[in-house]
Amino acid sequence: MSEKVKLSEIAAVSGIGGLHKIIGRTRGGILIESLNEARKKQQVPLNNKVSVLSEIAMFSISEDVRLGIVFENIRKQEESGLIIFNKSFIT
Repeated sequence: MSEKVKLSEIAAVSGIGGLHKIIGRTRGGILIESLNEARKKQQVPLNNKVSVLSEIAMFSISEDVRLGIVFENIRKQEESGLIIFNKSFIT
């Protein structure tokens, strides 16, 4: 994806695979567009659970860390040349 998108515009929707961009709101729910090549648009009813990425946090050793901060830390490490290993590589 070449365009810059805010985490508050991206959501995971229960019952629908993948990530989606929130493109609008309707009386009965929200309008989303898939982030894959198909760019399929659909309406999601209010009874579906919608998790906006800006509201997701990960539990760390001492506190919850927002997903945006996790992504920013990964970006900084990649720019500095540090290598991030998957746990399976660590013995």
